[in-house]
Amino acid sequence: MSNSWRVKTEGDYISPPSHIMDTPLLGYEYVMLQRLLAHSLNLPLPESGQCNIYCGVLVSDGSNTFQIFEYQSLEQRIFQQLQLIPVDKASLCHDEINKIQFDRTKKDYFPVYHFPGDACFVVKM
Repeated sequence: MSNSWRVKTEGDYISPPSHIMDTPLLGYEYVMLQRLLAHSLNLPLPESGQCNIYCGVLVSDGSNTFQIFEYQSLEQRIFQQLQLIPVDKASLCHDEINKIQFDRTKKDYFPVYHFPGDACFVVKM
């Protein structure tokens, strides 16, 4: 798990015994996992437009649903997001962002949209 991820809850603090989560796929992570499976099995990608009401990865403990956020500076978030678009477009965006005055060191919570590179999945039937 990324060191910049934070657990933030209301009420009782939840401390899992391990980093293995047995949880239904509820939001965008459902579509991401479908795409990963389709790619690894050389199947057509699933239709887009599903689960558009959720932003980011969600997990559930059975009775509560939690959204995963990453705690990082605006500068880190901008850099991270610019890595996801083509270089020519990223360069244009970077130039426009540099024209704006704001505190780049300010930290905030941002939704996690991607699984960590070391994520592993087991599909249960």
